[in-house]
Amino acid sequence: MKSMLVICNAILAFVMSAMNTSAGEDNNLVKINLYDKELAGPDILVTLPDGKKFRALIPEFINGYKGMVHVVPSEWAKNANGGLTGKLKLPEFMNVLIILRPGKYFIDVTLEYTNTSSETLNNLFTDICFDFKGAMNTDFLPEVLKESRSQSGEYFFSKVASAGALVLHHGKWIKYKADKKSRQNAANVPDIPVLICKSLESDKFAFQMWDKPLSSNPWINYENACMHLMPALCESLAPGKTIKLHGKMGISSNGIEEIEQLYKKL
Repeated sequence: MKSMLVICNAILAFVMSAMNTSAGEDNNLVKINLYDKELAGPDILVTLPDGKKFRALIPEFINGYKGMVHVVPSEWAKNANGGLTGKLKLPEFMNVLIILRPGKYFIDVTLEYTNTSSETLNNLFTDICFDFKGAMNTDFLPEVLKESRSQSGEYFFSKVASAGALVLHHGKWIKYKADKKSRQNAANVPDIPVLICKSLESDKFAFQMWDKPLSSNPWINYENACMHLMPALCESLAPGKTIKLHGKMGISSNGIEEIEQLYKKL
């Protein structure tokens, strides 16, 4: 009788596993969830197959909107492939459709920005944040810093990013030297919207990349362990019109070449 119960439990476990797989849950892909399910803003927690995580604010900011976007409650639906689709509404300004798809070591992101105001919006750009502290990724931050936002930010800025932040400029990877006083860095203006940062503890590279040029230089935050890119959306967006942005964010264990090839296919 006991052996029969064990067999039944094994069969049940197999069936449940098959159901999860058919519903799009693939253990070889990243897992995508909301960072704060109660707030339900466009603040995303990504879990890699090895269990390590990162946080992505997609987006954190849109110029012309008064306030931070990632704290605005949004409508979300789980996709069949394990991804998420979100609808962010900023009254009398803009709606943003957020489509997130899981990859093996990254999330694929499509953002559709629609002007819902009565006026043309000019010189639009958006800010996308890749955050290490919110998920406490120990490949990039020591565990002892998990309680301190400011100390983790200073460590990431002065140790990790100082040694391992790179941008792609004129076809070559160059070290990106962030400036605490300003987001501007005239000596290292990247012409390609890709930013990576190597772990001091492993062979892993965190990255984000987009299919539109940058509105300003990358920003390495020294007050929190995160790195930002600010893609330019368009020079003008008339009422009712939509502009799309496509990109990827993730952590690779296979070197810069893999990230560069990923960008070429973007």
